[in-house]
Amino acid sequence: MDIDTPGETGLFSDEHHHLIWVPAFSKSFPLPFRVLTLLGLGVLGWATNLHLLRLLGVDSYAALIKSTSSTRAEEGGFTGSTTGSKREQERALTWSVYRLFLAYALWVAIGWTFFRIVTKGEEDLINRYRAVPAILLATIVLFLLSPYAFEKHTRESFLHGCRRCLLPSPSQPTYFCDIILADIFTSFAKVFGDLYISAHQIFWVGYVTSVPAQQGMLQLIVPTMMSLPYFVRLRQCYIDYYASDRRSKRPLYNALKYATAFPVIYLSSAQTIVVRDLIAEKGEARVLGTHWHGEHALFNFWLLFVFINSIYTFYWDVTNDWGLSLFEPSLWLPILRGERSLSSLTYRSLPTGDPYATPSYPSDGPITHHRAYANRTPDPQVDGPPLPTPAIAPRTANESYYTHPNGSTSKLPRPPGLRPHLLYRYPRVYYAAIALNLLLRLTWSFKLSSHLHNVTEFGSGVFIMEALEIARRWMWVFFRIEWEVVRKAELENIGFGMGLPESDEDYELRSRDARGGKEIVR
Repeated sequence: MDIDTPGETGLFSDEHHHLIWVPAFSKSFPLPFRVLTLLGLGVLGWATNLHLLRLLGVDSYAALIKSTSSTRAEEGGFTGSTTGSKREQERALTWSVYRLFLAYALWVAIGWTFFRIVTKGEEDLINRYRAVPAILLATIVLFLLSPYAFEKHTRESFLHGCRRCLLPSPSQPTYFCDIILADIFTSFAKVFGDLYISAHQIFWVGYVTSVPAQQGMLQLIVPTMMSLPYFVRLRQCYIDYYASDRRSKRPLYNALKYATAFPVIYLSSAQTIVVRDLIAEKGEARVLGTHWHGEHALFNFWLLFVFINSIYTFYWDVTNDWGLSLFEPSLWLPILRGERSLSSLTYRSLPTGDPYATPSYPSDGPITHHRAYANRTPDPQVDGPPLPTPAIAPRTANESYYTHPNGSTSKLPRPPGLRPHLLYRYPRVYYAAIALNLLLRLTWSFKLSSHLHNVTEFGSGVFIMEALEIARRWMWVFFRIEWEVVRKAELENIGFGMGLPESDEDYELRSRDARGGKEIVR
């Protein structure tokens, strides 16, 4: 955790204990502008996700586009244009998001420049012109809702997705694009709390250079705002559970993951009780000089749930959201028994390329619709010797499949802890992502705590951690969508197409739209 002591930050409360004054960073970069900056980073992150996935050869468009029937397609979602090839539609969507980001960034930059010029860094002027960021945000919301033609289709798709997340149909399974959207919102939970604090600063407190103390209704409203994205995602899990006729328990385990965030958030808000009790017992000087209060039960419960939330979410990311086998006992038990070595399992992974390039040969490989290798010259050091493509590629626990540009398939040793089909070139990319995800998961669970605004510099530390969580989610999207593409291909080309038995997990991933009759593979 990146927490400075109060003495280092210059933090102090006024005589009425309603405000907490903050250091120079928050005066030069007030909280409302930090919120606007983080929202812009989210838009830029999504644009680069779409762009880089296309360059990496991952067919994200097929995974995200909601097209189960013409009736449902009219409702919006991440729907593409009705004209043009899939390649053109995906490129149009990507550049549409880029243009929206550029317009957003230009508008916020103009507002920020005006704010800096008129306030000159003086505290009185900063507070006098505190409405500037509110005006910026209000105009952005009005533009998002406006009927103007500028990127109207993309804006409407986003609004339809938000509507489905907030007001889902209890009889319909959740679309994959809505799952991605709701998961992205969970990474903005702290930003949503900051958004309410910013409104409180501007309209009630009258100062943006100070933080309202976490007391009274604010102590309840801020954690509730932070909890909303987790509630939305938890409700989606319950809807998926009932949509599967209660055949699969996985949505319930997923719901439990999101439920572990609520104790972290609300016990964090209760830390003011910890400080108050300890001040009464030890005195203000001894209590405010440290951030460790292990002698109080509420503090220990908070730490316990922080640990549970961090580990559970990390485990779920790796095993379910990314489909990796890092924590499968079948992988590690033979190694621990000496029956297998890690060196016998390593290899260099798949290349990627243009997912929409049409090859001049029929592909019979396990991932038939992923045209990632059509324009690439084989590299023997990476690819290994090509093998004849079987009619049905048999999959074993220790083998991975690799499709060559000539239509053949190489059967290579499986990288330890990964999965049979990989769409990114090198296994070390997956291992690096796992390590980074664990580090940021542990840190983010602490920063999910609203009371840390009162014990840190309420500025650079919290802002950097919020930005890092957005970056972690940006990284997570690459592997989540890649796994969805692989999983859909495996179900279509290996499982259901070959008459293999359908498990509870498969049933969860393969639902039927009640109106359109087409299958949704989520």
